[in-house]
Amino acid sequence: MSKATAARGLILGFLALLLIGCGGSGGDLPPLQPVSGTVILDGQPLKGAAVEFVPIGTTSGTGASASTGPDGKFALKCQGRDGAPAGEYRVVISKEVMPDGSDPPPDVMPAESGAQQMLPPEYSDYEQTTIKKTVAEGGGTIDIELTTK
Repeated sequence: MSKATAARGLILGFLALLLIGCGGSGGDLPPLQPVSGTVILDGQPLKGAAVEFVPIGTTSGTGASASTGPDGKFALKCQGRDGAPAGEYRVVISKEVMPDGSDPPPDVMPAESGAQQMLPPEYSDYEQTTIKKTVAEGGGTIDIELTTK
């Protein structure tokens, strides 16, 4: 599989998660817990990254997602509502950059702009991610520290 195809799949998966949200509609949404945090890469806040919490085990729903701000901070949402269901999650964090390290143009899909995934598969790939986090009843802060060095 080419890098462009893999990147396109990652982007489409993220968009699908944003559209689908936590699963169900209206009354059958599980209770959401407020969750925020910061993504740190090699000691620095990671801006503009996609953060996806994918439920595992008996955790209900289809997940929650966010984007990190300039300070690396994020707040999870599902179906446009703040929070995520309590439970266990596999976490996928992705950040695409141009070959020179700059952000992709905002008006072009990253896969079409020549952007490439800057994070290794153990963070950015749905099947290979090694990040697992728990959303507790009542929510809270979940900080995520990544290293590439």
